[in-house]
Amino acid sequence: YGGVTIVQDEKTNTKNTQYNDLAFTLDQVRRIEKELVSYGKTKPFIAEVLQWILYTGMRKSDACKLKWENIHNFNDRKKAYIIHKREDQKGRASKKTQDQKFPITFLMRRVIRRLIVQRKKYPKYQWIPFLFPSGQINWDKVNDPINYPDHKYTDECRVSERTLNDHFNKVRDKLGIQGSIRTLRKTVDTWGIDKIGEQKMMTVM
Repeated sequence: YGGVTIVQDEKTNTKNTQYNDLAFTLDQVRRIEKELVSYGKTKPFIAEVLQWILYTGMRKSDACKLKWENIHNFNDRKKAYIIHKREDQKGRASKKTQDQKFPITFLMRRVIRRLIVQRKKYPKYQWIPFLFPSGQINWDKVNDPINYPDHKYTDECRVSERTLNDHFNKVRDKLGIQGSIRTLRKTVDTWGIDKIGEQKMMTVM
């Protein structure tokens, strides 16, 4: 009665939604995996976070916030697990959101091992608590804990979602495929971890 009704189209063509229902084929997954291994040689930590999303289906915003302190009992295959802290989750504002505990699977372990190799290759990153550190860290602040005691825990020291999008788009364009990081997550839901992995998933908890 005199009000205004706004009608929204059911389908939109925005960049953020055009790949919502798309999943990569298994052949495309293999090609992406191969390219990420090569990509990691020049872009450390970027390739690994993309692999992590592919192998876990985790949101990029959540994956970028993971820290080494979240990993427990890594050297014990039967007891290894990772904690996804409430404050790092997308729904952290909800009272129902709690810390989540996940077993470290075979493919997750493979990514973590690659991260360990990268940290040995680039020792300065061992000072950064994030699994996937930024390539644009202000090291002067990191090395000045008196004036910047908590700088290494700031968002500046972890890979950003925007940076991740930019790099994935480069991988996608080089391979000549269509999709987004959201498509990586959709692929996990579509095919399941067993199909995505090069061998059957081994749960180590």
